Amino acid sequence: MTPKLIERLNRLEAGQAGRTGQGLASHELTQVWLRAVAIALGGYPRPQSSAPPHSEDSYSDGFARALGYADHDDMEAQAEANPEEWGQRIERADAALCTWYGADACPDPQSCSSQVMTAALNEWAGAKAQNPDWPEADDSGTLARALAAYGVPAELTEART
Repeated sequence: MTPKLIERLNRLEAGQAGRTGQGLASHELTQVWLRAVAIALGGYPRPQSSAPPHSEDSYSDGFARALGYADHDDMEAQAEANPEEWGQRIERADAALCTWYGADACPDPQSCSSQVMTAALNEWAGAKAQNPDWPEADDSGTLARALAAYGVPAELTEART
């Protein structure tokens, strides 16, 4: 994810935390959310055999697809032109991710957040383990740190990454 994208998400998250008392607990959990959206909702990674201009896929491209953009460049251009619409797309992606993981029925926002993060970590680790074409630049260190921050024992962290 690009620094500009992270900055936008942090601003949006700060606004949400002020209104709802919620927020992602750490940078690692924000990274998990970004990747969960890219994997679960954006079809990341595309097969390496995809035709140009998408012969190489990135988390940013998967994230952009999940928000309804063609790719990262399209998302950047449209987000600059209409930041309010971008924020609305983020909110829809968050709701879709909760639905995807079955967390939308949780009455307690903390339970919902916990269920989403646990499911996202499992999906990320499982997707990586089952995909021989998983890109080298997948930031396994982020997954390991997120698993550790979320209290997953070290022996399980090593097995997943």
